[in-house]
Amino acid sequence: MEMKIMQPITVGGITLKNRIMFPPLTTGYEERDGSIGEQSRAFYTRLAQGGVGYIVLGDVAPIRSFSPTPKLFDDSQIESFRLLADSVHAYGAKLGVQIFHPEYDCDAVNALFAQGKMEEVRARLHHDMQVFY
Repeated sequence: MEMKIMQPITVGGITLKNRIMFPPLTTGYEERDGSIGEQSRAFYTRLAQGGVGYIVLGDVAPIRSFSPTPKLFDDSQIESFRLLADSVHAYGAKLGVQIFHPEYDCDAVNALFAQGKMEEVRARLHHDMQVFY
């Protein structure tokens, strides 16, 4: 059987340069506001430069949240994602995002977080996550 991992593949009209995929995960390299900063961009660019054909950003929140993940809920964040896309495209890689929407009441938790009420934040998150136990 012939190995095809380094051969291009077309999926849904998009051609990937090879079949190597970097799966979605949270790196913690994003800026505090969730935008893609230099460290994050350098990390993903190194993956593309090293030969990865498809990179998926993990846990991209489409809402304001205090979680330390990438965020794309405001037009001001678009530029950092565009710079990342341009950077990985320069090496022939494609970029996707995994949308992450927390199931908890983000507005209430964000307000508690902004007030520094961390015990209440933890209690609220614990309560909201009990449905998953």
